[in-house]
Amino acid sequence: MSEPRFRRTGYPLNPSKTYEGSDPKLQALWDISLRTLENCMMETYMDCPYYEQLQFAMDTRLEAIYTYAVGGDTRLVKKALTDFHYGMQPEGLTTGKYPSAYLQILSTFSLHYIYMMQEYLEETGDLDFVREIACDADRILDYYDRHMGPDGLLRRLQFWNFVDWQDQWQKSAGAPEWSRKSGMNSARGQNFWTFTAPAVRKPRKARAPTVMPGRRSRCTCSAHNRAGAPPDEGIQSKTASQTPFR
Repeated sequence: MSEPRFRRTGYPLNPSKTYEGSDPKLQALWDISLRTLENCMMETYMDCPYYEQLQFAMDTRLEAIYTYAVGGDTRLVKKALTDFHYGMQPEGLTTGKYPSAYLQILSTFSLHYIYMMQEYLEETGDLDFVREIACDADRILDYYDRHMGPDGLLRRLQFWNFVDWQDQWQKSAGAPEWSRKSGMNSARGQNFWTFTAPAVRKPRKARAPTVMPGRRSRCTCSAHNRAGAPPDEGIQSKTASQTPFR
């Protein structure tokens, strides 16, 4: 009987940053964190390497930030942003995960997509690419505007109003029970929405400032006119410049 052999596959991250401190606990934390990131990178980011193995917007944003920190290239981040662009729905939100065999919309996750645009732009300066997807930010904000009450507070959104997997929120699928009963959005949802509006300014500045009456701006999302997934060739890599590790 031959011995079993396994072949590990994954994205070729090749991190350029290391931890150089003397604290063994921090060294162990760095090693575990880096290994976790590598195990969640294939042809897309994944929320985890064992269960769903899907590219959820909130999880992907956190993984993208850590990719910048370890000095990995930004090609997979760019692909993830393109994926979420292709996941935009007629209502004005992107899918909670993309690609996926079935549609699932987590209404709060579209705000993470906007943050990802800003952070990618700050990290790479890739204005040409951000111009292709930046109009999605307006569509998402328009959706949220339509769910504002006369008091300026955000009402309960459509779809899955996920916040976190707290024990007391299990029956309401990760959303505060009070929010479901009252018709109001959660306090965390209110705060997240409040801080997202200023964050979207930089993606907007990447576009031509042609203003339409009653609308924030006008832009052309050329990627909507292309069929199939975009090619990955020709993407330039760039490492993070601001990090306490080197």
